[in-house]
Amino acid sequence: MSAFGDVGTTRRNLLKSSALVIGSAALLPALQSCGSGSGSGTVKLAGQGWVYDPTFHNGLAKQYAQKNPGVDPEFTFEQGEKYLEKIIALYTAGNAPDVVFAHDNDIANFADSGYIQPINGMDGWEDSLKDLIAFDRTGLDYKGKTWGMPYYGDVMAFIYNKDMVKKAGISEAPQTWADVTEQALAIKKAGVLDTPFVFPMDNTSSRHWFAAIHGSGGNMFDEQNKPVFPDQDTTALQFLTWLVSAAKAGVLDPASLGLGTTTGMQTFQAGKAAFMTDAHYDMKANNDPTKSKVPGACGQYLMPSLTDSGPHKTIGFSAAYCVSAKTKHTKESWDFIRYLGNSDANRQLFLRDGQAPAYTALQNDPQVLAELQKWCDPEIANKQTQLAYRQNGMDAPWFAQWQVFNQQQVQQAVLGKMSPRQALQASADKATELSKQ
Repeated sequence: MSAFGDVGTTRRNLLKSSALVIGSAALLPALQSCGSGSGSGTVKLAGQGWVYDPTFHNGLAKQYAQKNPGVDPEFTFEQGEKYLEKIIALYTAGNAPDVVFAHDNDIANFADSGYIQPINGMDGWEDSLKDLIAFDRTGLDYKGKTWGMPYYGDVMAFIYNKDMVKKAGISEAPQTWADVTEQALAIKKAGVLDTPFVFPMDNTSSRHWFAAIHGSGGNMFDEQNKPVFPDQDTTALQFLTWLVSAAKAGVLDPASLGLGTTTGMQTFQAGKAAFMTDAHYDMKANNDPTKSKVPGACGQYLMPSLTDSGPHKTIGFSAAYCVSAKTKHTKESWDFIRYLGNSDANRQLFLRDGQAPAYTALQNDPQVLAELQKWCDPEIANKQTQLAYRQNGMDAPWFAQWQVFNQQQVQQAVLGKMSPRQALQASADKATELSKQ
């Protein structure tokens, strides 16, 4: 969704680092005064977002202004990899926006830094959120408070190339990771593709790893962010053991070690993957003849599990519109983000870019269903979304740094340089070490 939605940079350290705001004073002349009112009495609201689809958000701002002539919202956008630096610079320079974008794993950082304010108690806040899908709702909460309205939410999916599967004579969905091995070997034996399974594993791709763990109902952390792997919850150990076996069997594409979500998607679009984990909304591009060499061939199965019984869950990830703690126009800013995050705006985003609807009612919306049918199976897509949940640990200040280390241990195990147990024990020890700093 943005360039930094699944990165390994230590976000909490970024927010604390004075190095990133050196020179912020030099930015002062270029930064507009946010949240000021015009002489006509119109309240001007400044929104700060990352570059993903500025046309969409500028369009929403215009829609809102037409319906609320006393308020004039305007967005500024920054490239995703520079977004946190921009936020720090704005707040440090005293030019904080009225409304900001935040990924679910940024909300804790922004709240602790005093950048955003909770919406609890604001007019109609509870009714505005009552129909949200579970992981979208959870992603808005931190320390017992709610910090925004939903921007988007989506899930990690297990996708496959329909044509390759058909050529290998496969007619049933793989229920387990062992089934994936068996079917990948059949595809390999049929001469369709030598290494059919792609599983992105670079340092930015932890969502793929967590989706597989959650697919079997496992977790790596408890609610206090303490590691429960590799022994208290053995799911991670079992999956990594399977992943290593898939590499040894020659069905895991070795290029996976250097792939992230975007490059993984490009691999699928190039016709170099029969099975892959991917962000669900990428299915739209994967089936688009203007973007993919395998248009119409991308299908979806529920996330495989370690056992036949499932539960075939996955992780959900999301982002939010938040009210700045520094705004002079809290009431107007809240009303604006309530508009940005309502179900109608969410529908517009889905129809335009393919992100899964954040509201339960939209899963049965005729427009949404008609669009979904163009590039995926709505029944499977909606079921996987309902089975998604937010991973534990994301609010810990050390989580971003740890997840990079964890990815490195996974890589070492797949390369045969460490056993799965050694790799995960090192990862658990690192989490414990970081939590004490």
